[in-house]
Amino acid sequence: AVDEHVRPESRRFSGDVDIHVTERRPVAWARRAPNLVARVDDEGRVLADAPSPAAGLPELAGLTRVPAAGHDVVPAGAARVLAQLAPELGLRTVRVVVQGDAVTLVLQDGPQVRLGSPDHVAVKARSALAVLRATGSAPPSYVDVRVPSAPVTG
Repeated sequence: AVDEHVRPESRRFSGDVDIHVTERRPVAWARRAPNLVARVDDEGRVLADAPSPAAGLPELAGLTRVPAAGHDVVPAGAARVLAQLAPELGLRTVRVVVQGDAVTLVLQDGPQVRLGSPDHVAVKARSALAVLRATGSAPPSYVDVRVPSAPVTG
């Protein structure tokens, strides 16, 4: 492989070719048109289009741009949120909603988890799970963990 930062006179060609493959898997989908969705990986990269969402993957809603395959959705941080969730919360998430700089998770059993900005997601997710476990069979309609040390329910 040739490093593009190496000066031309120092390049060495040995006859070998190194190929590095990075497998990308969809973790979410975003609606592109009424009959077309984009499958998106955990870095926000659009992998491919499909006629319908893949079963079990959450929707990314409120994006400002869903580009062609090979490019990142805007904001890409919406997809990155999913990679930072504990499986207990990630598997319950059916939609990640972006509104301005705020991210909200919609869970399959109803409650919303309001994360606010997509930073410190793992800490916010732990706080949300603690509240959801504590509320048991009567979950609130939302858990706001914008300040994870002081969650609010409603």
